[in-house]
Amino acid sequence: TSFSAAESGWLNRLANNENGNAIWDQFNICSLHVYGQPWMPDSYGAQSGGSNSLWNIEDAMIRIENACKTYGDKEVYVTEVGYTTPPDITTSVGLRAQADYTARVGAICLAHGVDVVQYYCMTDKVNNRNGFNNSDVEWNFGLFYEPDFFDVIKPKPSGIVYANMTRRLESYVKDSGKIDSYDEGNLSDGTYSYDLAGVRAFRLNTELYGEVVVAYSNSEVLSNGKKNSLGTSNMRTANLTWNNQWYEVDETEFTAVADTVKVVDIMGNKVIYTPDENGKVTIPLTGSPIYIYGI
Repeated sequence: TSFSAAESGWLNRLANNENGNAIWDQFNICSLHVYGQPWMPDSYGAQSGGSNSLWNIEDAMIRIENACKTYGDKEVYVTEVGYTTPPDITTSVGLRAQADYTARVGAICLAHGVDVVQYYCMTDKVNNRNGFNNSDVEWNFGLFYEPDFFDVIKPKPSGIVYANMTRRLESYVKDSGKIDSYDEGNLSDGTYSYDLAGVRAFRLNTELYGEVVVAYSNSEVLSNGKKNSLGTSNMRTANLTWNNQWYEVDETEFTAVADTVKVVDIMGNKVIYTPDENGKVTIPLTGSPIYIYGI
């Protein structure tokens, strides 16, 4: 059965139809289309209306996870998820934000028990065979640009992120993830107030690489991610495509379980940390996720 956003009404009707025609036991897979642009995929505070928000990616994961616990376990496929990038549209995101959120979505979905995550979509689309359209939301979800006149496919930053992410997480062991939050706090932009987990860490066990921690900071929210209702954002900051766009740094202490700790950013760049005499490492976190090995 397939439905958008793991909407609670659909889930409840599948299991508790008022006419006695509940069909929860008659299918094997829940197929979900989950979106939430331009907001970050994380569930938090007034930004997403808490766990009752329809168009928030992690809220949808919470709803389907709870339904499977309540009505009976199912395989869960997220068959559409992604962020669109047309310029000058405040309800889309920039190219680097799409990359950062691509990495967040993978960790969030797996940690909430999803079996398969399929991103929408591989390439941008042409406008009904009439050429490119850089102002249409639907045609700009790609991880890669539309092939050019020589059939060359060029990646957006999210294409590189996707490649790095799948190498690290494709051997994920289902239901082994743990979700940690640190530094609970409050952020106000003068109009809205948000309850935030300053640092989020997703512990994911993999067959190939052991445990990998996907961590990032929510101490900063993008300029067009601060409004309650889709379409009301009136501000979007332009950022350089390939550069880290986050200015707030959250220095976070972790306990090492190895002699060295390896950190890999979403583009695949590596840094090695040596724990101090107390077995601790302090790692700077921003809104761009990193993969940490050895904590």
